[in-house]
Amino acid sequence: MSRPASPPLGNLIKVHGISYVRVLGKLLMALLLLIVFRTSQDTVTHLFVILLLPYLVILPLVRLSRVPKIELYENGFRAGGRSFTWNEIDGLSTTFLVEILSVGVFHVGEYRLHRGNEKVLTFTYDYAQTDKLIATITAKTATSLLPVYLQELNEKGEVHFGKISLSREEITSGGRRLRLADVGAVNLWSNQLQISKRKGARGGFGVAFVAVTAYLKNYHMLLILIDGLAEQARKLDTQTHS
Repeated sequence: MSRPASPPLGNLIKVHGISYVRVLGKLLMALLLLIVFRTSQDTVTHLFVILLLPYLVILPLVRLSRVPKIELYENGFRAGGRSFTWNEIDGLSTTFLVEILSVGVFHVGEYRLHRGNEKVLTFTYDYAQTDKLIATITAKTATSLLPVYLQELNEKGEVHFGKISLSREEITSGGRRLRLADVGAVNLWSNQLQISKRKGARGGFGVAFVAVTAYLKNYHMLLILIDGLAEQARKLDTQTHS
């Protein structure tokens, strides 16, 4: 599908740079691991520290030293000397995301922005206010991509997200099917999409559909479409049975 010509980036929203809280957290983790290494006489513990130190501390610190600033604008973004408008981006995905500590200092995994087959930007929780960075990128790309998915839905009757298919009536994955009129709640935690099904007239919910969204291109659009289409399906179902 052809896209309109790219306008200028517009007004600056925010510049996201390195998170010094994360730098401090990794340094403290390194100190903790070294203390454990020095004080423990257990060979298994020594091996565990040796294996863990590069993965959790050394490599992330090296990567943090190379983190480019991400400048977010009304109509696009700039990072690493390259600029893109939101309507050039046709994909947002993640690797497997794992939160090691609930305080948010240690996360494993990254977010990726795609233009065709090219990954134009990858970023992790190495950035300050990463939640705001993710929220802005999610909202901006959704605004651009929603008309594309709705057009495909109208023309083909369904849209596909990897092995997941979504129509105006149901969501399917493999042999699993769930009527959208039965959808009660949609939640995403780390990389797990959970859809709860309404249980009878008295309400209540039970998990009826689960899918992994890691490496799933435009997982955020899947959530948006499920919410919107499920609401429409419930209204139509109510009208049909009233």
